[in-house]
Amino acid sequence: MSSGCLTIKIFHLDYYLSPPIDLLDINYSSFSGRFSSRMPVIRVYGTASTGQKICCNVHGVLPYFYVDLPTNELDGGDFVRSFVFSLEKSIRTKLNNYNMKDMYIFDASVVSGLSIYGYHDTERPFIKLYLVDPGIVNVCSEILQSGAVLNRVFQTYETHIPYLLQFCVDYNLYGMNLLYAGYFKFRTSDYVNFPSLLKNSENMWSPSKFNS
Repeated sequence: MSSGCLTIKIFHLDYYLSPPIDLLDINYSSFSGRFSSRMPVIRVYGTASTGQKICCNVHGVLPYFYVDLPTNELDGGDFVRSFVFSLEKSIRTKLNNYNMKDMYIFDASVVSGLSIYGYHDTERPFIKLYLVDPGIVNVCSEILQSGAVLNRVFQTYETHIPYLLQFCVDYNLYGMNLLYAGYFKFRTSDYVNFPSLLKNSENMWSPSKFNS
């Protein structure tokens, strides 16, 4: 890897929800036309190639799952919006949270793929839903399979996969292996063991630049 790449051996992962940080989080949802007041951040604990301990905060990774798109709604962008609106309303009711600043569904799009249930020789359409809070994936699954959304029962896919495992699978990561970060910022001023990475001032944290 190049000298401008940060290499981390992965020991442990967790995540938290945090107010968005400029240039690190894209918190505007073009789907809903709103800004999210919080975004998920994954923490990767490990060591650098120099042996120094690291806590790396990974931004921009959203949890997601899939839902069957009814065959009679294949060309309906309006259906997807109605579906998302109904689902988010049901989530707020179930969680008893009506604060509109707390966005739950960040984005939705129609994708195609093969169902893992039964035999299929052709792809079929699905709705791919991106969430803000990984903790409500199971809540969404329960709601969708209860018939509370548009008075229909929807089959969900990949709701059983934990957020952190989903992150590892998508980026081919696993414990005690390496994560390579080509774009990164140091949060503290302790750069003693990373002299080669400091040649680029863009690697240094600037509170005024990031508004945090």
